[in-house]
Amino acid sequence: SLVASVPASANLVVEADSGEGSVVIRVDGFEGIAAASIKRVDLVINGQAIPIGHAPYLMARQASDFVLNADYSVRADIYNLNSVKVGSTATKTFRLTEVNQLIQNSSFESGSASWAYNAGVVFGQNNGEAQYYRSFLGNRFVRMGGTGVAHTQFVRQQVYLPGNAVAATLSYRVRVDPMAAPDAGDRLRVRIKNTSNQIIQAVETVTGTVDTHKSFFWRAYRKTVASVIQTKGQHIRVEFESTEDAGNGTIFYVDNVSLTYRVLGITQ
Repeated sequence: SLVASVPASANLVVEADSGEGSVVIRVDGFEGIAAASIKRVDLVINGQAIPIGHAPYLMARQASDFVLNADYSVRADIYNLNSVKVGSTATKTFRLTEVNQLIQNSSFESGSASWAYNAGVVFGQNNGEAQYYRSFLGNRFVRMGGTGVAHTQFVRQQVYLPGNAVAATLSYRVRVDPMAAPDAGDRLRVRIKNTSNQIIQAVETVTGTVDTHKSFFWRAYRKTVASVIQTKGQHIRVEFESTEDAGNGTIFYVDNVSLTYRVLGITQ
């Protein structure tokens, strides 16, 4: 029989990020049923089933698909090849709330608006077919690199981080697409600079050898979250700088940039 002898179960991961404006739900770690015996997994959100017909069992949605400050419950129902439900995960809850967001046009849906950049930076748009999606969510993204010649590109936005902030969090999504063999000489540097263009916090360096094409990354975007509270009380520039050597070439995609802060007495 294809029906599992014991109830199937799995691990349900729910990531609701009010700053980034996304909800990502992942189901993995199945027990009591072989991967080849799973026909589909239904994500049941507030009673509404959303079927996922193949692995990875992963869903991402924009925050605009949900109501702010409303409670949502979600579980995953597991179905075998006979379309019989053979188990469920535990139910989890999430809520999206208002935040103090400093970044304008954070997901590039308005193209280059609010961003400074130099020659060669592409504010791209999906062509509407799934195999060519290059955005994390929505329809737009920014792309740097991919030339295979030595050059530098940047995109940055200047904001003011209030001095009374008690927490400040920068987050963003990066996708790395090598044009041939991964090139360690190609880099995407994420930095916080002051208005004199001096680096006041180096957040991360992503090389062309970083593999973001993993099954648990939605559209091959890896998320980074970092505290930038040390830069409070000044105008700062959030900068993404791509440098390529004359090697194989690497395309760096950036999307869903967020910088939120919290002050005493406010729960955001």
